[in-house]
Amino acid sequence: MGCGYSRCCDDPHDYYSCSNGYRPIYPDPVAYQSINGALRYYDCQGYGPPSQYHPSTQQGPPPEWAYPQHQYPVYRKTKRQRDNENAGALAATSNILLASAAPAFSSRSTSKLQWGPCQSTNTTVTAGLQCATLPVPLDYQDEQCNQTLYLNLARSPAEGQSKGTILVNFGGPGLDGRNNLVSSNGVPVLGLSEYDWVTWDPRGTGTTLPANCYSDTAVSTNASAAIPFPQNATVPEISKAWDAVTNITSTCKDTLGVNGTLIGSAYTARDMLQIVDALGEDGLLRYYGMSYGSALGQIFAAMFPDRVGRIVIDGVLNPHQYITGTDYQQLATTDAVLDNFFSSCEARPEICNLTMLDTSQQSLRQQFNNKLDKLQKDGPDASFSPLLRYETLVSSVLATLKSHARWPQTATLLYAILSDNKALYTKLSSASAESASGTPQAFPGVSANSFGEITSAIRCSDVLTRIPDPAADVELAKPFFPQSRFEGGLLVAETHIPCMLWPFKAKEQYTGNFDVKTKNPILVVSNIYDPITSLDAALNASATFHGSGLLVQDWYGHVSTTGVSKCMASHLRDYFANGTLPERGTVCEADIPAFYIEEELLAAAKSVLSG
Repeated sequence: MGCGYSRCCDDPHDYYSCSNGYRPIYPDPVAYQSINGALRYYDCQGYGPPSQYHPSTQQGPPPEWAYPQHQYPVYRKTKRQRDNENAGALAATSNILLASAAPAFSSRSTSKLQWGPCQSTNTTVTAGLQCATLPVPLDYQDEQCNQTLYLNLARSPAEGQSKGTILVNFGGPGLDGRNNLVSSNGVPVLGLSEYDWVTWDPRGTGTTLPANCYSDTAVSTNASAAIPFPQNATVPEISKAWDAVTNITSTCKDTLGVNGTLIGSAYTARDMLQIVDALGEDGLLRYYGMSYGSALGQIFAAMFPDRVGRIVIDGVLNPHQYITGTDYQQLATTDAVLDNFFSSCEARPEICNLTMLDTSQQSLRQQFNNKLDKLQKDGPDASFSPLLRYETLVSSVLATLKSHARWPQTATLLYAILSDNKALYTKLSSASAESASGTPQAFPGVSANSFGEITSAIRCSDVLTRIPDPAADVELAKPFFPQSRFEGGLLVAETHIPCMLWPFKAKEQYTGNFDVKTKNPILVVSNIYDPITSLDAALNASATFHGSGLLVQDWYGHVSTTGVSKCMASHLRDYFANGTLPERGTVCEADIPAFYIEEELLAAAKSVLSG
């Protein structure tokens, strides 16, 4: 089977191997040296799928388990939705109730959401929001199940006359919707305040079947902290993480029970369809999905292509790798973002304390690498309080690389570590812990367990693959490590291995394919350098959805909203207003520097809002 776009077959930057139609294991690094190089992948494809094959996680034909060859089902109404059209409403006395009669959930619901004041623990921060409750089937596949799940929704009304509703998922997976809508001040995407923004707590989060594997937060935190990050794809290294993760997944199996099978993106996509119908607008989804929300958006678009109005996926996961648990493409530009962190520090010494050690990007990166190597070799450094562990340092740095707002604080923390300033390290660690625990959630009932458990409950319910033992996992884990010198082991330990061991599969899993033509084209958004969802993965997603558009921002960070760009805001307005896609090759510059002060951020935001 040949390359779908033969004019690119001789191009070394061709995103697909023309000899067999499959994605090479690693991209040509030259392609990441410039904007044009990075976009060359996309230019070779145009819009739509490049061939009949989907990108593979390895050279040659994909394993049979990765892309099942059976006839894919047509996802429309379930039998429940076709049959149960005359049932009555249920009174909610708890999150899940038994119904006295089968509830009505037709494909075009006639129910309307009753918006009112939000019941929250902090009415000051939720004063501008409205809340509602929507009943949906607990189990879309069980024809005998008469149980109902109540979704708690929150809405941030538009400024002035509303142009419609945009549903938003903030990612994770595991981030609840309502509290994150509060933290985004009601408008998750700058420049789109003329729309109503609606969110909800997806299954597994908040008050919606919360995936609490442990009743004690400290026990949960300690269990997650006990997972070592493998240093390479060998049986001894994989086994260490495997054993620690097994302790968690065994607890989750006992605790979650049947609810573990009711958490997954296919059911969440069906919940989204219920929300769309209950809104009573045009029956089409307008959606903004960030990070994991990009996977959810792609699954919705593949399941319900005729219900796509406007879908933006931002900070994109490769859908093929996502459903097989082999998404090492997440890390394709992680190390490049870290290098930018150090070089940007060099450019802003007045707000980056690391320059007190050295002003050279190369020297700063080498000192950081040396500290990682020492922690790997010698184990945790007990001379620091709290204990300085390799895993803690790696996790903290990755979390920081996602959001530039935290870069100056992390630079100070790294200065304390690299200069052996233990008093400063303790002071900064204490301040960080107090900040994390000092602000209560606005909405009660949010699960208090480790974020990692919720992530696994959702993500791993979607993953088709299970592996019986560490030895069998070595080959699948191997591609993660060359992608990033310091984050490959983290992703293997925190996302890959848990999914290989996860005791549940969702009762409905979307198994593919994503070679889909939607009613209206979706828009794929990516930074050129994203530390955890690479442009490489975004190009894959754009290639597989027919007619999709691509909008790229010249920025280092996770999802485009971590930057501020008048250009980005303009294109997003045009897309949501009338479906206009950016021209191929469009790259927007960010209007703030990598290391910025608050005044620079506010000035850039003001410029965006001024139009």
